[in-house]
Amino acid sequence: CLSRGLGDVYKRQEIYAGYGNLWKSDNGFDWEKVSDFPNIPGESFPNLISHFNIATSDPMTMYIAKRVYHSYDLSGELWRTTDGGENWTNVTDGLPEDLYFNYISIDDDDPQQLWLAVGGFTEDTHVYHSSNGGNDWNNISYNLPNLPVNCILHQAGSEKNTVYAGTDLGVYYTNDDMTNWEPFNENLPNVIVSEMEIHYESNKLYATTFGRGICCLLYTSPSPRDRQKS
Repeated sequence: CLSRGLGDVYKRQEIYAGYGNLWKSDNGFDWEKVSDFPNIPGESFPNLISHFNIATSDPMTMYIAKRVYHSYDLSGELWRTTDGGENWTNVTDGLPEDLYFNYISIDDDDPQQLWLAVGGFTEDTHVYHSSNGGNDWNNISYNLPNLPVNCILHQAGSEKNTVYAGTDLGVYYTNDDMTNWEPFNENLPNVIVSEMEIHYESNKLYATTFGRGICCLLYTSPSPRDRQKS
């Protein structure tokens, strides 16, 4: 997976790439290793990164998801650093480590608040939330259909923490006042959603789909039960 640096790192034009370890570069030619995960026993590479994210408000805080790898008898893992990669803490406890960790979303204003999207077909194990950097996890799968959640997106500036889940059956949303997920699929067919981004200037959420073109456009203001900070 690949990502451009966030927050203050934009000024240094850093780009990040994840394979078995996390790497960064400021020119695309010279790369510095940010993590130092050990190799899989008998192999020349560490377990693979399935997703990573860097906190916008504090680029020294990063989260890495490691994939479940059944052929190597490896469980999924989630790791956190708050010092730019000098030290990493395993924050997997409380998560379904036998499933695939697909996507991490971090609150733009709070580097300790994050959401994790989980793949697989195990009921009630699809979205997890933490308000303390992964030290504790809250299962907020609620009534989501028993399908993989491929991506998760927190709406920046949302007073009630609206989050959108991209699933194998379209987009759903919830917030702090809700104990359920509601479909957010107007004009969107039943389709796999693999990536989402919000264009805040136009209040539109873009969902990248499989089988229905490069992306579908969902018209949105802040969700019906929420509003954007002014």
